[in-house]
This record gives sequence, structure tokens and C-alpha cells, in this order.
Amino acid sequence: MTQTQTPVRAVAEADRPALARTFCVGYMHSGTTLLLRILSNHPDVLGAGRESKYFMMVAEVREAFPDLSRSRHAEDLALYLVVLLEGTAKIKDFGWNPGRVVDEHSFSDHDRERARRLALEVQGHTHGEAFRIVFDALARDAGKSQWLEKTPTHVYHIDKIVRAVPEARFVEIVRDPRDVIASKKTRREAIWTSDRYKGQEQYKSWEKAYDPIWDTISWRTAIQAGLRARERYGSRVHTIRYRDLVRDPETVVRGICDFLDLGYDAGMLDLDHRNSADAGITRTGISDDAVGRWQRVLGSGEVAACQLVGREAMGTHGFEVKPQPLGARVAVARYVGGAGVEIWRRLYSRWRMGGFGFVRNVLRGYVHRGRQLVGGGS
Repeated sequence: MTQTQTPVRAVAEADRPALARTFCVGYMHSGTTLLLRILSNHPDVLGAGRESKYFMMVAEVREAFPDLSRSRHAEDLALYLVVLLEGTAKIKDFGWNPGRVVDEHSFSDHDRERARRLALEVQGHTHGEAFRIVFDALARDAGKSQWLEKTPTHVYHIDKIVRAVPEARFVEIVRDPRDVIASKKTRREAIWTSDRYKGQEQYKSWEKAYDPIWDTISWRTAIQAGLRARERYGSRVHTIRYRDLVRDPETVVRGICDFLDLGYDAGMLDLDHRNSADAGITRTGISDDAVGRWQRVLGSGEVAACQLVGREAMGTHGFEVKPQPLGARVAVARYVGGAGVEIWRRLYSRWRMGGFGFVRNVLRGYVHRGRQLVGGGS
């Protein structure tokens, strides 16, 4: 970066209208996709086309594009971010390797031209700041005043996000853990029966793990991460419950709009209801039929295991613990006994999905989650 380029870029940034930047976070299967679809319906909001998983994988991004003072690395990172945020590329399709996306994805001439232009702005910045720069450019190109990114696991990386995007705001969505694991169980069982996963059964069987003990532990760490974020960043974090959103969407969405300084638009609620756990079923509007699904999907042992692990965090968000029959204790003991095997099964599946690099990322994620339980941060 030359001395003459820096002030030119600074003036350009100052002359541009300010953008609002929001991240939608929460544990998986908690309604983050529904929330993204609602907010993306607002005429002033640009929603990311897919989960970027960017701050979850920023270490791998640094390895792939290490020196952003070099125009080639800055351009490659900009290219990677453009297709990631627009949703034309999925990182998992490239072995969870950012470098492979740049090497193997079929880019349009338009994408390459935008990346060359954005590289001049990305140069000299951190990898986290590059995310903001590229997403800002996409929002301005689309004539939007706000952008929204949804990656559930970013709940563990809020400190990291704030360092890169100091003005960031966060909408956290929380769901009853019993309904979360019921959704995961249903999705797992659908792998071999639904046309949705035809031809992908083996990969999906690795991807969509289910275990009431480990999944509730993970849910609990996400709840703890959200709590810590609210303690640190106060009014910059807005928390809602899934059941409130689907039972009274207008009231909840109006509250989110107030938080984001957006005027409420009734068209935000005009969408098809698609529950990814219900393969092939499409409804009109927003439905609450998944609230309490755990009572139909889970056995008493699974419910007891979930409540044993998640009891304290459930109380924090008003999820009532339900008594289970004494016989459920036998099933709980079986799940606890199998937990050690389950963790190795999950690591093996991640190795099959993305090799050692992905396993390393997953282990890094486990460390982040463990720190939430013992009082650490992201």
C-alpha cells in the first residue's frame, strides 16, 4: 500500500453513507434461518445468501490468504467473500478449504471484476475487516442501508466479530433444547427416507449427528455464549425466543425492527413456511406447529437426558422442566455411557467430510464451547 493510496481510501470511506451491520446467531435448529428470511424481506436489508461461517473459520482463511498487503491475496480473499456472501459457493463443497474455493469455483467475469476493485480496499486491513469491507460493498451495490449475516456458530465468536466490525449488532434466537434435539433427530432420520438427500446419504449421515447428551451440552454452551455477550455488549445484543417469534411474529419482528432502527414492513412476514425438518412440506405463512414437537418425537429417556444437562439454562429462558418416568433413568445412563464413543464418532465423521483441516477447526470449536462453560470468552 503506497502512502498516496491510504488517504484516498480514508476519504472514500468517510464520504460513503453509514451502513448498519447485524449478525443473527443462536444454536443450530433454533430458527436462525427463519429469522434471516423474515429480516431479508425488508427492502432496506441485504441478507447473506448462505451461512458464511467466516469468523468460525478465520484461521483457515488466514492460512489461505495470509498477506493482505499483497494484491493477489487481497483479490483472492475478496473473490472468496463475494461468492460466499452471495451464496453462489458453499465452503463445505470444497472440503472446508477457502483456498480451494478460489482455485476450483466457477467465477463469473463480474465477480472477478468486483474482486479486483475490492482488493484495493481490502489491502492493508485485517482479515476480519475485509469481511466488513466486502459486505458493505455488496449492500451498497444492491442499494441497501443494512446487511445481515446468519451463521449460528458465530455466537461463539462475538468478541472476534466486534473487534473486526466494531459497530456490529446481534440478534440472538433461543429455542427450547428439547425441540432443538427433536429437530436434529427428525433431520437425522430423514436422511435415508427423504428425496431431499437423494445421492447425498453417506455425506449427510456424517454431517447430521444426533445425541441428546452432546447436543444439549452444545446448546447449553451457545446459551452461555449469548449470556456473556449480553453482559459485555449490553444493548447491542437483542435476544428473542423461537416460540414467541412463531406465535406472535408481528410483535417480535416489530421489536427487532426497533432494535435495528428499521421501519416495520408488513411484507417481512410474507413468506412460505418451510421447516427443514419436515422434508417436502411447504406451508404459507409462519407456523408454530414445531413448538412442543419434542413431546411427539422424543422418548422419555431422551427428554430426561436433555433436561439433566440443560436444566439451569432452560430456567434462564423460561423453558419448564417436565417430570419423566423413573424408567427414563436407564436410558439416560445408556446415553451417558455412550457419550465417550459419540465424540470419537463425530471427529471421524468430520475427518471424512473435510480431512484433518476440518477436524482441527472442529476441535478449535470444541475448545471455544468448553470455555463458555468455565467462564471464558471467544
